[in-house]
Amino acid sequence: MLARVQPIERPKTASSRAKFRFLPVERGGRYILMTRNLAIGYAETTLVRSIQFEVQRGERWGILGGNGSGKTTLLRTLIGARSPIQGDVEWSEALDVGYYDQQLEDLNRDATVLEEIRSLDPTATDGELRSYLAQFLFTGDDVFKTVDQLSGGEKSRLMLAKIIYTGPQVLALDEPTNHLDIASREALESALAEYPGTILFVTHDRYLVQKLATHLLYIEDGSAYVFDRLSAFEEWLTEKPPETSDPHPEFRATLSHGEREQTPRSVTGLSKNKMERLQRETADLEQKIAAVERELAELEVSFQNPAMGTDWESTHRRYADLKVTLENLYQDLASRWELMG
Repeated sequence: MLARVQPIERPKTASSRAKFRFLPVERGGRYILMTRNLAIGYAETTLVRSIQFEVQRGERWGILGGNGSGKTTLLRTLIGARSPIQGDVEWSEALDVGYYDQQLEDLNRDATVLEEIRSLDPTATDGELRSYLAQFLFTGDDVFKTVDQLSGGEKSRLMLAKIIYTGPQVLALDEPTNHLDIASREALESALAEYPGTILFVTHDRYLVQKLATHLLYIEDGSAYVFDRLSAFEEWLTEKPPETSDPHPEFRATLSHGEREQTPRSVTGLSKNKMERLQRETADLEQKIAAVERELAELEVSFQNPAMGTDWESTHRRYADLKVTLENLYQDLASRWELMG
């Protein structure tokens, strides 16, 4: 496997930016995935019905929708981690899929960073693996930290390092930018834009959608809406009746301005102090959003695997409160990104 990893120069300082780079992948047929009258959910609860779309090799599908709408459940159903309630998921061929789980469940909390990568290639030398990990800002003694000692962002970088190392033909990513700082997020966005395979990704990151998505699947009120271009989704959002709830106000606020895809995130009209303050506030909001999303995800798991003695009334009330909190945080985040450009 290591022969597929191109040697790189190790960063000289810990302040270097992450350098995500995907390796060449084997090309498959034109159509790789098709769903037919697909319904998804869990237990006796159907979240989304009548999902029908086809994915061609090299396409990048963004899966959007409000929390609890079924985005992650759809992604997991597509890759075979969950069974559909109804309908079919058809893959045209056997493909290697790299799955990024926002809960990072594939990491061994007792293993070191170096051991996690070594598990993918036992024949590699320490020097080769450490050079590879340096791309993800794991330098010096960082490689000897256990997963349990890592921050949320470091765990995300490690999980991405594992996926990139294997060079899968399909990437299935569940909120891949959630725990990353701005520099790492931008590096990942650039790497994904150059990735030669097919990508299915769940996200709330509108900039990732703008930069990456060739197609969109938007989930709302139990239905899935498919768009073959970003401009079609923008038009649909603009034409939606005012009384229709919008679980993604941040997308409405920014996707309607297509020219922003070419616009830097900084605005020269802002003073340096104000820009720095906005960046701090944005980072703080992103951390709060990540914390709320983790708790929501944990509650959703508990709904799928109910435990004896659970107070379901208070659990569902907590879930509803968290969703309201999350939407408010998204709106606050969107307003700050608007100011920053």
